Amino acid sequence: MVGAVFLMAAPGCGDDGDSSDETSIAELDDPCRVSCDDTLTPVVFVHGMLASSDTWAAHARRFECNGYCPSHLRGLDWNTLAADGRVETLQAFIQQVLDDTGAAAVDLVGHSAGGGLGYSYLSDPARAQTVRRYAHVASTVSSEGQPLGPAGPVDASVPTLNLWSDGDLVVAGAVNPGTTDVMIAGQDHYEIATSRGSFEAIYRHFRDAEPSTSEVLPASRVEWSGSAVTLGENAPLQGWTVDAYLVAEDTGMRTSAAPLATFEVGAEGRWGPLELRQGDRVELSLTGPDADDLPVHYYFEPAMFSSDMRTLRALPGPGTLAGLLLGQIPFEDSHANIVAFASRQAIIAGRDTLDLDGQALAVEETAAAERTTIAVFIFDEDVDGLSSGPSALFSSTLPVFLTAIDQFLPADPSTHSLLTFNGRTLALPRWPSGSAGPAIAVFD
Repeated sequence: MVGAVFLMAAPGCGDDGDSSDETSIAELDDPCRVSCDDTLTPVVFVHGMLASSDTWAAHARRFECNGYCPSHLRGLDWNTLAADGRVETLQAFIQQVLDDTGAAAVDLVGHSAGGGLGYSYLSDPARAQTVRRYAHVASTVSSEGQPLGPAGPVDASVPTLNLWSDGDLVVAGAVNPGTTDVMIAGQDHYEIATSRGSFEAIYRHFRDAEPSTSEVLPASRVEWSGSAVTLGENAPLQGWTVDAYLVAEDTGMRTSAAPLATFEVGAEGRWGPLELRQGDRVELSLTGPDADDLPVHYYFEPAMFSSDMRTLRALPGPGTLAGLLLGQIPFEDSHANIVAFASRQAIIAGRDTLDLDGQALAVEETAAAERTTIAVFIFDEDVDGLSSGPSALFSSTLPVFLTAIDQFLPADPSTHSLLTFNGRTLALPRWPSGSAGPAIAVFD
C-alpha cells in the first residue's frame, strides 16, 4: 500500500524492538482512539461538486469521539465532473467497506452532488439493501417539480434524513415528504455539511440518540493520513511523493532541511500515517514523478486531532473541465501563487474576514454570499508585476466556489506572506510558482 520512512522518531514510541505491541502512538494519547465499538454500522461519506473526502474530516472525528472505529468511517473520493460510472464507483466502494468491516450494511451520507449520487445508488433494490439509513445533505429534493420522497425503491425505501439550511444559496432546500426533515438556519452550502449542528442531526438519524459530544476533540498525539488526488476529478496520484515538514508559526519556513516523514502515494491515492504532536505546524509537499508535474505545498493550522481524511490535491492535466479552468492560471517563477482554502465553510463578505498581508480579500467582488467562495486563488494574472484586485477569471465558467484575485507577490522562498481568516493566521513562503508550484493555506 503506502510506504513510509520516518526520519525523526516521536517521543513515546518504544525502541526496544518489541513488536507485540501494535498500538499506534496516536492511540496512546488520543481520548477518541483509545477504544471503539466495531459493531457500530460503518458510515460512508460522499462529497459534493469539486470537493473530496476531506469535507467530512470534522464529522469523522466527531463520530470517533462517540465510539466509532476509524476503519468504520470512510470517505469516497469520486469524479464529480464525469457523467458515467458514478453509481458503479460508489457500489464498489460500499462493497469494499462491507468486506473490510464484516458489516451487513452501511449508513450513507451524501452532500450536494453527492446527494444526487446517493439517490441514484439507492434506486436499485439490491443496492438499497446495502444501506441501513441515509442522510441527504444540502441536495435537491425534487425532480421535474415533484418531491423525491425518501431514497430507495417505492416499496422498500431507506429511512432518509433531509438536512438543509435557509442560508444555502447554491441548492434551494425544502421539505421533502416522507423524510426526517431538519433545517438549520443561516448556514452556507458547505457549512451545512461540516457544522456541529449538522453532525448532531446526522448522528440522531443514524443512532436514534444524542451524541455524547459534538465537539472536535483534540489529542496530545495526532496521526494524519489521507488521499493524494487531482483537483476535481479526484484521480489517484499513484507514484507521487508526500514530504512532511515541521514549519515555524511566524514564517511557514521549514525548521529542518530533512523532512519529518516521506510517503509514496499508493495505488488508491493513499498516503500516511504521519505522527505529530498537538500544536505542530506542518507543510505537506506533494511532488510528482515527472519533470512537468507541478509541486503543491499545503500549510495547515496547528495539528489538533487525528484524521484519515487529509486530502492533497494536485492540479489536473489539460483536457478536463478542471484542467481547462485552472489552466488559465499563470505559473511563472517571477511571482508566487497562493490559495486560501476554507475547508469547513464558505468565505462570505460581511460575515467573514480574509486578509493577505493586511489587505482585505473578503469583499463583495470576491466573496459575495451567492458565490459561496471556498477557495481564493491569488496570482499575477497578466504576469506584469502589477495588481488589479478581484478577477473575473473563473466567473463565466464556474459562478460558485472558486474566486481569483490579480495580486503580484514577488517570488522569494526566503520571504513569506500572511493569510488571516476570521482571526486565524497561516504563514506561507513565496515559492516561485513556475518551478515550485502554489502554496495552499488550509483553514480547517
